[in-house]
Amino acid sequence: MFKNTCTSWAQYQPGVNDLNISHVRNYDLPDDVFQPSEVRPTRPKKKVVKKVEQTVSQKRNIDAVDGQEISESASKRHVSQNGMVTQATIA
Repeated sequence: MFKNTCTSWAQYQPGVNDLNISHVRNYDLPDDVFQPSEVRPTRPKKKVVKKVEQTVSQKRNIDAVDGQEISESASKRHVSQNGMVTQATIA
């Protein structure tokens, strides 16, 4: 819209006049755009999200697991080369 307005100007000459339009945030504008009495806009601050530290660890220590027996339902299943699922043997 703005480019069409500029190029349709009666005194616009494509070989003489050059028009380049780019989107720029108001805080990224150069200093010469602002008057000496104007306040330059500042970039808004991003919200900082603080991570909450976990007080209780989700993982079990290996010493806590050593005394427990692994039930059949919790044992790992192995997939053979032919794609059949077999139950792992407990050693």
